[in-house]
Amino acid sequence: MVPIPPEGGPTERARAAEQARARLSAELERFAEMGVEAEGELTEEDPLDAVHRALAGSAFDEVIVCTLPPGISRWLGRDLPHRLATSLDIPVTHLIAPAGLPTRITAHAVRISIYIGENDQHGRDPLYHEIVRRARLAGLAGATVFRGVEGYGASSVI
Repeated sequence: MVPIPPEGGPTERARAAEQARARLSAELERFAEMGVEAEGELTEEDPLDAVHRALAGSAFDEVIVCTLPPGISRWLGRDLPHRLATSLDIPVTHLIAPAGLPTRITAHAVRISIYIGENDQHGRDPLYHEIVRRARLAGLAGATVFRGVEGYGASSVI
């Protein structure tokens, strides 16, 4: 199961679905190259329910759950590997994938700097949180928030 994140409007969700589809296709191809027979699908539903639905009426040897690292993975936040292991009669193996892109970016890249106030908000959340979330949904290679302790701009005003 490859999740399609539930956030965002129709355009963001369509982009997220396309990225998830490409990720699933690439991973199934990697398994095939290793001679491993594997199946996968995209899901918008609760991952526990999706796995139970996928297993219904079929015989599988094992469930492999691959998540992003702790702190990034939504599935770890929902304790999915443990919940699956206690609800299934087949082995569940949990793998943690490295965060970030699996291959080096070879295309021309542009760095964008966005300057906002530390107390700027988007709804109830800090604005920087929303900017990073949208950058991730858009598939940008990375986003980092830095806090400027002191500095000056073109006007030389501190």
